[in-house]
Amino acid sequence: MRAAGSEPARMDFLFLPERFPPASLPAALLCYPHIEDQCIAAICRSTDGPAPWHDNQIVVRKGCGNMSLLKRNWNGGLAKSFVSLAVVCAVLILSSMGMVVIAADNSDTLAIMDLGQEPMVFTVAELQQFPVVEMTVTSVNASGRENTFSAEGVLLAAVLSSLGFEQAELQALRLVAGDGYAIEVAQDILANRDVLLAYAVDGELLPEDSRPVRAIIPDERAMYWVRNLTTIEVLHNVDTPAVEGIRFLDTIAGHADLVPYEHRGVMDEALAFADLLEAHPVRQEWERLTFHATDGFVKNEAKANVMGAYLKLTGEQAPVFLGPDLPTGMQVRDISFVAVGGDAFVSLAQTETVLGTRTIGEITGVSIPDLLAYVGLVEAAFYEFAAADGYAVQVAAADLAGGLIYMTEDGLRTFFDGLPRNTAVRDLYRVDIVEMEQ
Repeated sequence: MRAAGSEPARMDFLFLPERFPPASLPAALLCYPHIEDQCIAAICRSTDGPAPWHDNQIVVRKGCGNMSLLKRNWNGGLAKSFVSLAVVCAVLILSSMGMVVIAADNSDTLAIMDLGQEPMVFTVAELQQFPVVEMTVTSVNASGRENTFSAEGVLLAAVLSSLGFEQAELQALRLVAGDGYAIEVAQDILANRDVLLAYAVDGELLPEDSRPVRAIIPDERAMYWVRNLTTIEVLHNVDTPAVEGIRFLDTIAGHADLVPYEHRGVMDEALAFADLLEAHPVRQEWERLTFHATDGFVKNEAKANVMGAYLKLTGEQAPVFLGPDLPTGMQVRDISFVAVGGDAFVSLAQTETVLGTRTIGEITGVSIPDLLAYVGLVEAAFYEFAAADGYAVQVAAADLAGGLIYMTEDGLRTFFDGLPRNTAVRDLYRVDIVEMEQ
């Protein structure tokens, strides 16, 4: 481990075949030609240890014409011997035995940032000094497909503990991959789940495009299992402001100038997030927003990732959060609402699939009390229901029980059982609290 900006020593890993004889390991190491000013870690696979390649670890350092050979076996014992550099064997011997050599250069590092100190940077070799954890895990992707495999690595909690922090006490983390993919891990996950920083899968090193490590969070969706994890950002002050108003995306889509957007070979229509928030400003400054999908998925996203992206508002699975520069894994589909800056942008069409409908007389629609509770709208004495043309009515909280919002060919409408007809707002655009309860 080192502070950002310092140069790591180059580290090469030698992974030996399963039946490579441990007794031959010291001599075999000296056959490796890349001694010079490097540190070489060699791991011998064997069948009598608790882990597939941590049974014997040997670190070789050049010095004074001899190599200082430190052998660390899996039970922690150390034996030291000095072997002359004159002992040289042909590299072909190693090749014939199936030795695989993988170099971890300066790019093979994981940085942990925003801990109130300089970013801390770890090489894979440094992570391997923490207690090794093996798990058999099953990932589930968005389509429900399962993939079970074994993983080996170190718990993030152990790494954080070495830096003086407890995983369960952090508010949130953002996992960032080398290709720009990023996802936030909320406090409830950090408090209740293990986060494995895996450097091997099914007994083999990660493929190059997944290094240096892959995040694995058992019992969470595969989108949290970030490959090519290069940065972990510790997030602070992540409390989401209370929702004080609702804006309906169904109505916005009918009045906005949408742009053509091709998604999965189909041309639909979308609205740039920046344009959405310019035309419909929220009530508070914000640095992150929260997507809620119909299947219960909740995803926080940083402002920097949102303002260049789009909401696809027509076609299959709309609304969909996507963007030309946004990794596919960061997309969110079937959005029921987006909470940002104290407002919620709601898709009534998608929310109906979550809440179902209620029928009062001849009107069938989404229950207004259920909708307000679902998006977490602040409780108030009165609520204002306003149309896109500015027409608005105020309704007391006590009168909401018989209220419905339903879809027609002309847009969204309200219905309040027992109230005057003028409370039936056509082309419903927003709902706002009028007087907050004390």
